[in-house]
Amino acid sequence: MISGSSMEVMKDEWLDRDTEVQISRLKRIDWDFFNYKSRDPGYILHWYPARIIGAIPSTLIGLLSKDDDVVLDPFCGTGTNLVEAARAGRPSLGYDISHIAVLISEIRLQILRAPKSLLSIDNPVDKFLFEPLFSKDKPQPNEVREKIDKAMSYGDYLDRWFSLDQLSETAFLFLLCERCNDTIQRKFFSVVLSHCLRQVVGYANMGWSHLSDNVFPKKISRFSVAESFKSKLEKIRLEIQAYEKLKTTPMTVETHVFNEDSCRLIEETARGTVDIVITSPPYPGTCDYALTQRLSLPWFSIDPDSELSIEIGSRHYRHRGDFLETYKRKIGQCFMGVARRLKKYGKLAVVFPRFNDERDRVIDQLISVIEERGFKQFYTGIRNIHRTKRGLHWNIGTAVQQQIIAVFLKIE
Repeated sequence: MISGSSMEVMKDEWLDRDTEVQISRLKRIDWDFFNYKSRDPGYILHWYPARIIGAIPSTLIGLLSKDDDVVLDPFCGTGTNLVEAARAGRPSLGYDISHIAVLISEIRLQILRAPKSLLSIDNPVDKFLFEPLFSKDKPQPNEVREKIDKAMSYGDYLDRWFSLDQLSETAFLFLLCERCNDTIQRKFFSVVLSHCLRQVVGYANMGWSHLSDNVFPKKISRFSVAESFKSKLEKIRLEIQAYEKLKTTPMTVETHVFNEDSCRLIEETARGTVDIVITSPPYPGTCDYALTQRLSLPWFSIDPDSELSIEIGSRHYRHRGDFLETYKRKIGQCFMGVARRLKKYGKLAVVFPRFNDERDRVIDQLISVIEERGFKQFYTGIRNIHRTKRGLHWNIGTAVQQQIIAVFLKIE
């Protein structure tokens, strides 16, 4: 009979051999993925800054996990890691503080789960956009005015971006979205409409910093909100239809997305329930996620500044003296929660940035913090990002020139 301690030694030895095989396979990966194009029809659903490419989590999930392993992403953003987990048949959990990002994640996963649910035209939005004689249950002028007033109470700058007609159109269309009885359809239409607002103000081809910095357009555009919405809706539905025709088996794994701060993982009681964590935490001083969505958030009754105040590493706060130390402390807290949720011998894969400036020192310190949480790093990969592929404005000094794929084993 083998004693408990002997079994532990044998298990460790087996893990060492397994890890060596995984390292060998990881070393053969070209992490640059220069010619990568997303297969996900939901990728074009809504614009969002600094998104991870799907090839990275897809590769990591395939090499480091097995069927039915539970995947956690504590900084899930628009859900790319969750989508790739679902494609691989792995159940997943995601957390993010961004209301817009979580909505995008939910709809991207719904496209995989039940694409036909987003193609139904029996709803107030489709009837208004595609049936000219439709008049039943339209929002009334007083409702439109109330919706505008409410949005302006969360974003008093909206009238500097939109004309009164555009504000009225936007309010009218969001009210139509809210009239959808089906929750998923309501979220779907709201996300598509949110995406269109950037185009309506004439900033579709400009970088996210033009929206997040405290600037305003020199003149208000004349684009129609309804026409932009209709065009985008038709485009995304064509993508969904094409995917639905190719789809052979429905996605049956469970996925859950939470609009919550990932630091709350520390407070949760569910220990050791996750098999693998794959994430790309916010990069210090590179982006203002909340402010990039400031044309949309007020329509969801959210003040962008409230989301900004709990963002980790926001570019908005980069000039504060304690900025990098605060960033390190908050990310470290999140990984403390990750350590609680991850099973012993579970894998943690983190995509970190490389800047070639003082921020790299903090990233190196974070890797040490992770190891102090009971992890052992066993692989590091490098992704070189061509300047034409950078999702951040490389010409204004916030560029991420490389990414580090750091893989850890939980040993305690």
